[in-house]
Amino acid sequence: TGGEPTLRRDLLDIVDFAHKLGYAMMLQTNGRLFAFEKFCKKIFRYNIKFSINISGPTAKIHDAVTRSPGSFRQTIKGIKNLHKLGSNILVKMLLTKSNYKYLLKTTQFVAKLGIENIWFVFLTPYGSARDNFDAVVPRYGDVRFSLEQTMRWLEKNTKVKVSLEGFPP
Repeated sequence: TGGEPTLRRDLLDIVDFAHKLGYAMMLQTNGRLFAFEKFCKKIFRYNIKFSINISGPTAKIHDAVTRSPGSFRQTIKGIKNLHKLGSNILVKMLLTKSNYKYLLKTTQFVAKLGIENIWFVFLTPYGSARDNFDAVVPRYGDVRFSLEQTMRWLEKNTKVKVSLEGFPP
């Protein structure tokens, strides 16, 4: 964790080394590099679990959160490419002030992609999130309705496995 691992030129060397040592691996990524099928095929052979962040149900919302135009399109294409290969993918949704209201729509979109594991994460105020706390970190009470509505929809309409991180018990 911490930074985008697919930006490392030596990522495949590291993954290959860890694989030879017998490690089970999970790669937390924005998923953008997996928009390229050639890269997907290279890394797929290592039986890695992928944790990919989606910040909204549309390019407008996702790209605004990531501050990277085109990131939504690349991330979704990456998920589809990995899914075609049969990769184990979980989607992480980091809830911010700018996207928590779209949690249900984002979840419905992700479920249509065939994702079977979703991880809802309440934003932890470290780094730039701490520096911009009032602008980006929602209140638990604000997120509660969207999260409860989303969890009810998931239970009624899917078999998606859900994990929560950063929420009070």
